[in-house]
Amino acid sequence: MAQDIEEKPNNPYISFDAAKFELKAKIQLGPIKEVGENGCQVDDVIEFCKDFITGLNKEFSCQQNQDAIDAFGGALAHLEARKKRKGSTWR
Repeated sequence: MAQDIEEKPNNPYISFDAAKFELKAKIQLGPIKEVGENGCQVDDVIEFCKDFITGLNKEFSCQQNQDAIDAFGGALAHLEARKKRKGSTWR
C-alpha cells in the first residue's frame, strides 16, 4: 500500500518515506517568474494525496475514500482552471 507510493521523479520537492509514513514537501515561495522555482505547487501535494488515497482504496475500499478521491480531483480541476485563467506562464 504505502510502499507503492514513490517519489515523483520529476518533482524533487516532494518525498515520501514509507517506513515512517512521512510526507515532506517544500512549497514554492513566490512567483516562479520572479524568484525562480524553489518548491512544489499546492496542486502537486493534492495530487500526491489523491494518489495515496487511491492506493488505500484498493486495499480498503469504501465510499468515503472514493468521495475524497473525487474531491481531490475537483480541487485539481479548479486549480487548473485558475492557471488557465492567469495564463500558462503563471506557474
